[in-house]
Amino acid sequence: MASSLIRKQKGIIMDNTEEREKPKHGEVWLHSSGIAFWVIGVCEHTETGEEYVVCKNLRTRGNSARTMASFMREIDRDKHPDNPAQYRFTKLTKKEKKWFFRKKPKEMPINPIHEATGRALPNTQEIWRHFKRKSDYLIMTCCYNPEEETRFVAYTRLSDGKAFIRPMDMFMSEVDHEKYPKAVQKWRFEKVL
Repeated sequence: MASSLIRKQKGIIMDNTEEREKPKHGEVWLHSSGIAFWVIGVCEHTETGEEYVVCKNLRTRGNSARTMASFMREIDRDKHPDNPAQYRFTKLTKKEKKWFFRKKPKEMPINPIHEATGRALPNTQEIWRHFKRKSDYLIMTCCYNPEEETRFVAYTRLSDGKAFIRPMDMFMSEVDHEKYPKAVQKWRFEKVL
């Protein structure tokens, strides 16, 4: 039934992704494969400044992050000539959205360990502090980018609500005390609550 919900975009085919409405928190977007994704948020990459869409796969309940350009682009007709969708992701209507929330979500494992540091990974709704800015950040989610094969942490600065995304290894890394000799914290981010 999910694949039957794929809708073609009506109107003119748009080459520029800026002309399409960008995803927002709480919306459900359907991937061209028929899998629905709930948008957790749109974050800015801390190193590149690029926008990422962080979302939860409603089939597997796993979290993923994709660049805005990748999320909004049209389907590659050479790879998928028979797919009726025009875009990789299409926003669902309220009626279509209800269908995907009819089942109770599966429980996800909590607090796995970061292999390189041996530290517990951040969980949703925890508050972590950055060593340099002394700002507190609310963890949105940990996620995976299948195109880059990279794990990320998505988080929001509590002071102004701005959302960021950072590679997991960088988030969990130690502070370079040669570069930052006055840094008090051992880790780049440390859990507060």
